[in-house]
Amino acid sequence: MCSIRRRRVLLVVVSGLACGGEVTHPRIDPTACASASDDPTVGCARIDARILYSSGQPAPAFVHLDHSSDADRYRLVGSLPDSTGRTVVEVQRRRIEPFDTATVVFLVTMPPASQLGSVFCTVSPVRLHFSGLGAVPDTLRINWTLATLSTTSDQCAAPTPSMTVAPNER
Repeated sequence: MCSIRRRRVLLVVVSGLACGGEVTHPRIDPTACASASDDPTVGCARIDARILYSSGQPAPAFVHLDHSSDADRYRLVGSLPDSTGRTVVEVQRRRIEPFDTATVVFLVTMPPASQLGSVFCTVSPVRLHFSGLGAVPDTLRINWTLATLSTTSDQCAAPTPSMTVAPNER
Protein backbone atom coordinates (compact mmCIF):
# COMPACT_ATOMS: atom_id res chain seq x y z
CA MET A 1 0.00 0.00 0.00
CA CYS A 2 2.82 2.35 0.91
CA SER A 3 4.62 1.80 -2.40
CA ILE A 4 1.52 2.78 -4.37
CA ARG A 5 1.37 6.09 -2.53
CA ARG A 6 5.08 6.68 -3.12
CA ARG A 7 4.61 6.00 -6.83
CA ARG A 8 1.73 8.49 -7.02
CA VAL A 9 3.73 11.15 -5.20
CA LEU A 10 6.73 10.50 -7.44
CA LEU A 11 4.50 10.71 -10.52
CA VAL A 12 3.09 14.07 -9.38
CA VAL A 13 6.59 15.44 -8.64
CA VAL A 14 7.98 14.28 -11.99
CA SER A 15 4.95 15.68 -13.82
CA GLY A 16 5.41 19.01 -12.07
CA LEU A 17 9.10 19.15 -13.04
CA ALA A 18 8.25 18.30 -16.65
CA CYS A 19 5.99 21.34 -16.74
CA GLY A 20 8.67 23.76 -15.57
CA GLY A 21 8.04 23.11 -11.89
CA GLU A 22 4.72 24.96 -11.93
CA VAL A 23 1.33 23.62 -11.03
CA THR A 24 -0.67 23.44 -14.23
CA HIS A 25 -4.26 24.64 -14.46
CA PRO A 26 -6.56 24.06 -17.41
CA ARG A 27 -6.62 27.19 -19.55
CA ILE A 28 -9.83 28.82 -20.63
CA ASP A 29 -9.92 29.24 -24.38
CA PRO A 30 -10.07 32.97 -25.16
CA THR A 31 -12.56 32.25 -27.95
CA ALA A 32 -14.93 30.46 -25.56
CA CYS A 33 -18.33 31.77 -24.49
CA ALA A 34 -18.13 34.09 -21.49
CA SER A 35 -20.76 35.88 -19.47
CA ALA A 36 -20.74 39.62 -18.94
CA SER A 37 -21.10 40.40 -15.23
CA ASP A 38 -23.67 43.15 -15.81
CA ASP A 39 -25.90 40.99 -18.02
CA PRO A 40 -25.33 37.28 -17.42
CA THR A 41 -25.53 34.86 -20.32
CA VAL A 42 -25.91 31.09 -20.42
CA GLY A 43 -24.40 30.33 -23.82
CA CYS A 44 -23.54 31.73 -27.22
CA ALA A 45 -23.26 31.14 -30.95
CA ARG A 46 -21.16 32.98 -33.51
CA ILE A 47 -21.75 34.22 -37.02
CA ASP A 48 -18.79 34.90 -39.30
CA ALA A 49 -20.45 37.14 -41.89
CA ARG A 50 -19.58 39.00 -45.06
CA ILE A 51 -21.97 41.86 -45.76
CA LEU A 52 -22.04 43.10 -49.34
CA TYR A 53 -24.00 45.47 -51.55
CA SER A 54 -25.70 43.83 -54.54
CA SER A 55 -22.74 45.06 -56.63
CA GLY A 56 -20.43 42.83 -54.58
CA GLN A 57 -18.74 45.73 -52.79
CA PRO A 58 -18.28 45.43 -49.00
CA ALA A 59 -20.91 47.25 -46.93
CA PRO A 60 -20.33 48.87 -43.52
CA ALA A 61 -23.69 47.57 -42.27
CA PHE A 62 -25.18 47.16 -38.81
CA VAL A 63 -26.54 43.82 -37.58
CA HIS A 64 -29.63 43.97 -35.35
CA LEU A 65 -32.14 41.51 -33.94
CA ASP A 66 -35.32 41.93 -35.97
CA HIS A 67 -37.92 40.73 -33.44
CA SER A 68 -38.49 42.19 -29.98
CA SER A 69 -38.90 38.62 -28.66
CA ASP A 70 -35.37 37.86 -29.93
CA ALA A 71 -34.04 41.02 -28.24
CA ASP A 72 -35.42 39.71 -24.93
CA ARG A 73 -33.71 36.34 -25.38
CA TYR A 74 -30.38 37.32 -26.99
CA ARG A 75 -27.74 40.02 -26.97
CA LEU A 76 -25.45 40.74 -29.95
CA VAL A 77 -21.77 41.51 -29.50
CA GLY A 78 -19.91 42.55 -32.62
CA SER A 79 -18.37 45.34 -34.60
CA LEU A 80 -18.77 47.03 -37.95
CA PRO A 81 -17.47 45.02 -40.90
CA ASP A 82 -13.86 45.51 -41.98
CA SER A 83 -12.76 46.74 -45.43
CA THR A 84 -13.74 43.38 -46.97
CA GLY A 85 -17.24 43.41 -45.44
CA ARG A 86 -16.34 40.72 -42.89
CA THR A 87 -17.54 40.82 -39.28
CA VAL A 88 -17.94 38.31 -36.45
CA VAL A 89 -21.11 38.62 -34.39
CA GLU A 90 -21.53 36.71 -31.14
CA VAL A 91 -25.14 35.94 -30.23
CA GLN A 92 -25.35 35.54 -26.46
CA ARG A 93 -28.29 33.68 -24.97
CA ARG A 94 -29.73 35.45 -21.91
CA ARG A 95 -31.68 32.59 -20.36
CA ILE A 96 -31.71 28.82 -20.20
CA GLU A 97 -33.86 27.19 -22.86
CA PRO A 98 -34.70 23.52 -23.45
CA PHE A 99 -32.96 23.31 -26.86
CA ASP A 100 -29.41 24.17 -27.89
CA THR A 101 -30.59 25.42 -31.30
CA ALA A 102 -32.83 28.32 -32.22
CA THR A 103 -33.85 30.28 -35.29
CA VAL A 104 -33.01 33.94 -34.80
CA VAL A 105 -34.09 36.69 -37.23
CA PHE A 106 -31.51 39.35 -38.08
CA LEU A 107 -31.97 42.75 -39.71
CA VAL A 108 -28.87 44.00 -41.51
CA THR A 109 -29.05 47.70 -42.46
CA MET A 110 -26.92 50.39 -44.07
CA PRO A 111 -27.12 53.30 -43.36
CA PRO A 112 -28.91 53.58 -40.01
CA ALA A 113 -32.62 54.22 -40.55
CA SER A 114 -32.31 57.69 -39.00
CA GLN A 115 -30.28 58.95 -41.96
CA LEU A 116 -31.94 60.30 -45.10
CA GLY A 117 -31.62 58.79 -48.54
CA SER A 118 -31.66 55.24 -49.81
CA VAL A 119 -31.63 52.44 -47.28
CA PHE A 120 -29.95 49.08 -47.87
CA CYS A 121 -31.15 46.11 -45.86
CA THR A 122 -31.86 42.42 -45.58
CA VAL A 123 -33.86 40.36 -43.11
CA SER A 124 -32.66 36.82 -42.57
CA PRO A 125 -33.78 34.04 -40.23
CA VAL A 126 -30.74 31.98 -39.20
CA ARG A 127 -30.67 28.69 -37.28
CA LEU A 128 -27.96 28.83 -34.62
CA HIS A 129 -26.43 26.18 -32.36
CA PHE A 130 -25.67 27.53 -28.87
CA SER A 131 -22.75 26.33 -26.73
CA GLY A 132 -22.56 26.67 -22.97
CA LEU A 133 -20.27 29.02 -21.05
CA GLY A 134 -16.61 28.05 -21.29
CA ALA A 135 -17.10 26.16 -24.58
CA VAL A 136 -16.04 27.39 -28.00
CA PRO A 137 -19.27 27.90 -29.98
CA ASP A 138 -20.04 26.72 -33.47
CA THR A 139 -19.41 29.41 -36.05
CA LEU A 140 -21.94 29.85 -38.83
CA ARG A 141 -20.44 31.35 -42.00
CA ILE A 142 -22.90 33.52 -43.87
CA ASN A 143 -22.97 36.05 -46.73
CA TRP A 144 -25.59 38.77 -46.59
CA THR A 145 -26.31 40.79 -49.76
CA LEU A 146 -28.14 44.03 -49.06
CA ALA A 147 -31.20 45.01 -51.09
CA THR A 148 -31.85 48.69 -51.91
CA LEU A 149 -34.97 50.52 -50.75
CA SER A 150 -35.86 53.80 -52.42
CA THR A 151 -36.77 55.71 -49.25
CA THR A 152 -36.43 55.33 -45.50
CA SER A 153 -40.20 54.77 -45.22
CA ASP A 154 -40.05 51.51 -47.23
CA GLN A 155 -40.01 48.26 -45.28
CA CYS A 156 -37.18 45.81 -45.63
CA ALA A 157 -38.55 42.67 -47.27
CA ALA A 158 -38.45 39.53 -45.13
CA PRO A 159 -36.85 37.14 -45.69
CA THR A 160 -34.42 38.24 -48.40
CA PRO A 161 -33.43 35.35 -50.68
CA SER A 162 -29.93 36.76 -51.29
CA MET A 163 -28.38 35.02 -48.31
CA THR A 164 -25.94 32.12 -48.49
CA VAL A 165 -25.06 30.04 -45.47
CA ALA A 166 -22.19 27.59 -44.99
CA PRO A 167 -22.38 24.72 -42.48
CA ASN A 168 -21.47 25.39 -38.87
CA GLU A 169 -17.89 24.75 -37.84
CA ARG A 170 -16.32 24.12 -34.47
